[in-house]
Amino acid sequence: MFLWKTQSSSSLMKIWIMRKILLPITGIIAAVFVLTAFCDCSMHDANAESSLNLISDQPFEDVPILPADSPMLISPVYDFSTYENLIQLKWTSVDTCMQYEVLVSRNVDFSDSTTTFKCSDTLFTFNGEGLMRGVVFWKVRSIRGNGEFSSWSEFSRFTLLGRIDIDRDVNERIVAPCNGNCANCTRPCGRRRPVPDM
Repeated sequence: MFLWKTQSSSSLMKIWIMRKILLPITGIIAAVFVLTAFCDCSMHDANAESSLNLISDQPFEDVPILPADSPMLISPVYDFSTYENLIQLKWTSVDTCMQYEVLVSRNVDFSDSTTTFKCSDTLFTFNGEGLMRGVVFWKVRSIRGNGEFSSWSEFSRFTLLGRIDIDRDVNERIVAPCNGNCANCTRPCGRRRPVPDM
């Protein structure tokens, strides 16, 4: 009988603890989850609504879709920078193409004195040796066997940073430092020393 009372009391104690302590705590935790989810959803709804307002305020523009016979530029990647003078321009091949025309310019609208090259391969080595430092824009179009041209590809750009003449720099600083006499110098630097007063 005593054993039954002990088990019964411990069961009653567990039930009492569950009803008085655990159920209210569980209810509070559940309420917190529900409120958090509600607040989170309302925040997302507000963000979505403001995003829709921004989108509806802007005019819709069609994305340009190139015809199937327009090449797509591969390399160099957009905004590539180099100190080298020789740049490999590469694009995708077009099945109906007999030749490609490459247009190179200093202006994004290709309005300046542009340079045009024709080649039969999808790789062209551009020599930028005579060009000053700066941005160069380029695009390609295909020429069919009957002489018709495709649309121009999208343009890309790269930057020529100019070559650094390391040999000359080393020569001037280490081998032949400036003695201030520009008249007899093979590489005048313009750093003539002041002439002393007599």
